[in-house]
Amino acid sequence: MAMKRIRKELQLFQSIESENGSALNRWSDEKQYWTLKPSHDSDIFKWIAVLRPGCGPFHGGHLTWQLNFPADYPFNPPTLSLICFGKGIPFDEACVGMEVSLYPSTESQRVKGRLIEKNDDDITIQRITDPLSLSGQEDEADALAGARGGDSSWARGAQRVQAPRQYVENKEWWDNGACPAFVDAVMFHPFVQCEGTTVYVENKEWCGQRSFSRVLAFLRVAVENPGPESKKPVPCGGDDMMCFCQLCPEAAQAREKDAAKWFRVSRAHFFGSAGVVPLCLSISYRDPTEIEIECRSIGGECLATFNIARRQTCWLDLVDKVSERVPLPENAASWKLVLPDGRSGDGIRSMTTLVDLFKC
Repeated sequence: MAMKRIRKELQLFQSIESENGSALNRWSDEKQYWTLKPSHDSDIFKWIAVLRPGCGPFHGGHLTWQLNFPADYPFNPPTLSLICFGKGIPFDEACVGMEVSLYPSTESQRVKGRLIEKNDDDITIQRITDPLSLSGQEDEADALAGARGGDSSWARGAQRVQAPRQYVENKEWWDNGACPAFVDAVMFHPFVQCEGTTVYVENKEWCGQRSFSRVLAFLRVAVENPGPESKKPVPCGGDDMMCFCQLCPEAAQAREKDAAKWFRVSRAHFFGSAGVVPLCLSISYRDPTEIEIECRSIGGECLATFNIARRQTCWLDLVDKVSERVPLPENAASWKLVLPDGRSGDGIRSMTTLVDLFKC
């Protein structure tokens, strides 16, 4: 029964039209935000669902879940595993030197790797491994030492220098199966824990008459609407209210304190090293109490000019002022501030005063 129901619902979802009278008509708006495809092992009980949010701090990126249908579906809802998130990396935008996480075509688990070679048809990824420790490897090292007259230290040394594994993936797999994402992407959202655990539909809010489309709508509401309300309409704009439980109190508190600042921070964390745009700062001294800050793009276009107090103002104040006054380009995640002497702002302590920073 479960298999038949799953196939029927997937078929209906993928062929949703806005025709009046359709049983799934109310989900027609949902389809434009989601991509559904079979899991890499073609298990009918496991499907990949990719959300591209239409608004919120994650707009322009993607979140990818694995839908795990229970054997007694539809009497119990599918469970969810967040596979990856961040800015998608199409094959044509992948560059040598990028550090990504992905599903190799030969592995069932995600791995972290560095792109070391690329041509027109495939990419070579070298796996990033943590330094090897001897714990748990003693027996293997001692066994290997038998051929070296009992010198197990040589065997352990050989293990340490073993070359990292490499994967060669073609363009089709990269774009359709690997789900590549930048390794430094981090979630900072009231309904998502930093490692990716998301809110879920509780069994008490589920019944056999509901479809997995409801789960997708529930997730999109959670991602796009981080407000503190414990109940929200699902789908968005509907009449049916569902419960949402906060999973990251720190993000919820940050949003309550300053929603605009939380939005900027959450977006910067989510996109990681992707979407960071250089912004060049120049300064001039108009009077003893103020500094004029001019913000220019890397191409030299003046984007904003503003004054800021010379004393009792720190680097964090300047960063916040730039975020308020200089709008980000479309699909950009954050500014990378460049000082007049060419230094990047990344290593500057947040409480460093402008007097010390600019020697003014």
